[in-house]
Amino acid sequence: HARHLRALAGACRRTRHRTSVCVDTMPSYAISVADANGETRTFDVSFPFTAYECQVVFMERALAAMVRGESALLESPTGTGKTLCLLAATLAFVREEKRRGSRQKVDGRMDGASGVASALDATAAAMAEAASAGASRAPVIIYATRTHSQVDQVIRELKLLDGTAKSTVLASRQHLCAHKSVRELKGAEQNQACSNLVRNHGCGHRTELERLWRDPSKSFWSDGVQDIEDLVGRGVGTGSKSRGPCPFYLSRFKCGEAEIILMPYNYLLDESVQLGLEIKWKDAVIVVDEAHNLESSAADSMSYTLTAGKLAKAIDEARRAYETKLTMDDTSMDGIVSEEEKKAMMLGFDPEEMAMKAADFQTLAGVLVQLETRIDEECRAAPKPTGGDPSSQHGERVEDGQFIYKIFNDLNVNVNTYQTFVTMMKCAAKTVVRGSEIMSQPKQRETPLMEIAKFVERIFKKKQPQFFVTRVGPDTDTFRSGRKKAGPSLSYWCFFPGLCLQSLTEKGVGSFLLASGTLSPMDSFAHELALDFPVRLENPHVIQSNQVWGGIVTCGPNGNVQLN
Repeated sequence: HARHLRALAGACRRTRHRTSVCVDTMPSYAISVADANGETRTFDVSFPFTAYECQVVFMERALAAMVRGESALLESPTGTGKTLCLLAATLAFVREEKRRGSRQKVDGRMDGASGVASALDATAAAMAEAASAGASRAPVIIYATRTHSQVDQVIRELKLLDGTAKSTVLASRQHLCAHKSVRELKGAEQNQACSNLVRNHGCGHRTELERLWRDPSKSFWSDGVQDIEDLVGRGVGTGSKSRGPCPFYLSRFKCGEAEIILMPYNYLLDESVQLGLEIKWKDAVIVVDEAHNLESSAADSMSYTLTAGKLAKAIDEARRAYETKLTMDDTSMDGIVSEEEKKAMMLGFDPEEMAMKAADFQTLAGVLVQLETRIDEECRAAPKPTGGDPSSQHGERVEDGQFIYKIFNDLNVNVNTYQTFVTMMKCAAKTVVRGSEIMSQPKQRETPLMEIAKFVERIFKKKQPQFFVTRVGPDTDTFRSGRKKAGPSLSYWCFFPGLCLQSLTEKGVGSFLLASGTLSPMDSFAHELALDFPVRLENPHVIQSNQVWGGIVTCGPNGNVQLN
């Protein structure tokens, strides 16, 4: 069967032109692979073109990995249709798994039935139950690539393959917000404005989404595969329909029923983002396209740099939280904040945060000032880096991953006290944001305290210093103009990309399919990611040797200029 497929693919390859075909007449390839028990499984894979031999082999390897619950490194040169092959193979797999689960459910119910009447009843009940049970046991495809523009390219390929696939694309509010005023904001200010509107039922787009979601006659899949532009267009609305469902929350609501979820790398690699997504990670198929960037992206996602500017803003934020809390806790008769405003202020705070006093934020500001002083002292005492700015007073010191815990321990932030420190920072950030809404204060556009809190929580919650180095020294970043940023910084750099993927493997992910045009040498790539990749492929190019001529140009076009 495999030889027949290769012969067929070879015949297709030798045709003069490749042409796309409509969905109704799309070619289907029966690809057979052995599962973990050695049993043969056959998948009907639809493909919008006549497939080259290397594309059939690519899909065969992808299916082999998925059916065995293994991971694969799939290298194929640029232009060989990796994205289309990945989409075709993964959709064929999850749909066959869904059908298989439904059949097994029906067969099990039939085996327990007695008599014709009971068998018919069992069939009807089993079919209804299998529709949901089969869907719940079918794995979901998580398709990640580096940027939103690359995600858009994948969506175009998916529309070509199957425009009716149940898909959703994840992005931030910056890309997906449809609210007229909120979408003009950025960063923390935008997130907070959205949360406030949703909490107070003030966003018509979110209200419309909830109305449609509760209506059983409405289907969110009827519009087929949608990209970010499609989602926002539906949310903003046109003509008589001036307000559609919220694209940001719609894309997340659809995760529970989607066959394929598309996202940029950072959604996949950031554990805090993972926690906010209703995704069935167990047995999921995670596809990473353009995976040659995965090593650096994974290491970067685990690394962090606390710059002088960021720390200074965090100190100001803690002091502002102190002042806001003093005002809110004023119990005098002439207090400037009403009881109703005080109650509104506390919405969204957990009991531990509500117990925080103004003095706690004053203490927090003091600790951050001590941290600022410690970093500055370390930099001034360190030797100047070679080639650095000769006018700078700050040197550079690089130590092992344990050194950062020594710095924090000197501030009395350790494994026993870090959670209180983190809670103080998160509560202070919330206090400033909520205070700016209730009282006449400038809007808080950034929340550096929340960012620092997440970093401190992560390094103490999962303490693995052997994979990191600590650096104190001049800021390594530059402004857009190219001018270097000034001031000392504290960095915690990860040198083990595989650490980032541990949280996914712990969730019981079924297979990782990593594809790129350049993954070799595969042994070192696999070692860096700390994953086993039993299935590997280094595909040849679709261009044959007789289609390429190689030569040396020895003279110019007129023949009178010799080239050496």
